[in-house]
Amino acid sequence: MDILTGTADRIRKITHDTLVQIHVAGLLAITFASFFPPLFRVQEHVFFGLLALSVAVAWVQRRALWVRTAIDAPLLLLIGWILLTVPFAADPAYSFTEWRKLAAQGLVFYWVQFVRHNFKSQQMIRHVVLAVAVGTAVISVAALIMFLKEGGQLLDRTVTRAKAPFSDANWLATYLILGIPIVGSGLAMAGQRLWRIVLSGALGIAIAALYCSYMRAGWLALAVAGGAWAVIIRKRTLVQSVLGVSIGFLAILVGLYQFGFFTGIINLESVLIRLDVWSEGFRRLLAHPIVGGGYGQLAEQVTLNTNQGSGSQVYGLHSLFLMVTVGSGVPGLILLAWMFYRAGRGLYEKARAGVDRDQQVIATAGVLVVIGFAVRNMFDYMFAGSLAYLFWILLAVGLGSRSTEDSQTVREGRQTGGTT
Repeated sequence: MDILTGTADRIRKITHDTLVQIHVAGLLAITFASFFPPLFRVQEHVFFGLLALSVAVAWVQRRALWVRTAIDAPLLLLIGWILLTVPFAADPAYSFTEWRKLAAQGLVFYWVQFVRHNFKSQQMIRHVVLAVAVGTAVISVAALIMFLKEGGQLLDRTVTRAKAPFSDANWLATYLILGIPIVGSGLAMAGQRLWRIVLSGALGIAIAALYCSYMRAGWLALAVAGGAWAVIIRKRTLVQSVLGVSIGFLAILVGLYQFGFFTGIINLESVLIRLDVWSEGFRRLLAHPIVGGGYGQLAEQVTLNTNQGSGSQVYGLHSLFLMVTVGSGVPGLILLAWMFYRAGRGLYEKARAGVDRDQQVIATAGVLVVIGFAVRNMFDYMFAGSLAYLFWILLAVGLGSRSTEDSQTVREGRQTGGTT
């Protein structure tokens, strides 16, 4: 009891500005560290330390620890349902460990919501955008440098692909699908010409790195996100442009293939293997359609006896949605799809009725992040570790609500002609 009283007294002595600085600095550090998988354990320790501080602050200052969001119902039901299926798993201990990782990701989302609601500085959105832009630019430049050093080719992936530092091309493409919309939002927010030039360069480098990753699912995710952006801002000519560029790019691939280029891209062997993996997943789902065979247990190697070779080893089911379905049953898939839908819808509503321009821009980017990330994860399981942390942070920032004080500041700014 004395320890709790002493801790409460120390927290009361910390000024509000200091708490803002600690939480915002921690959020930015965790965001930037998300781009470097080897830092994941450090990232976790920093997060849980800040979470403990936030809980203590909420208790001492009588603040609401839980901030309601548009995805509360599907997210909490998904976490709860997966926990209920753990006893039915082939290896309950392993599935429980995987469930704890998902629960930790949920805590990241709600912690960022708490920070956004209670310790929001006027520049927090822009600082998060800057952290993501710097991280995106760093991994893009590093990936392109390694790509050139390893003799990468611009018209095929037969030699090598662009890879993210300390990971691979799959991770790079997913990072860029998350980062490119945010860099674009920074470009929309930028007022000074210098910043527009810098962010335009970062955006171009990121798109080049995504191309050199030669991840077809990444290309598709970018095209779909681009089309969604055109629809959101309601510009028919832009929709037609995105569609035209996508069709033109596909036509160039097929045309150059006739001359011996892009053979690794047009080759459908990996697509056929993925179809075989999915067939295996559906076969396992039929055995346990309601509770599944164990959450997270099909992220390991799957032995296939397929048209592509007897007993071939393939890593995982190559689809987040199928993995959740096979692991936690059809209800798990429904809840996961519901969560993505509610996230996209909530962000879209924020984008259409944002309190200020920054909120509208970051919410629009958030819609593209959700759509691109969902498309990317249809063809791989890329919802783990620091990638998942980054997704939840961006989603929370986009969905973030304002505190009463912030709303009052915005109203006063509008009345005086100022900006927030």
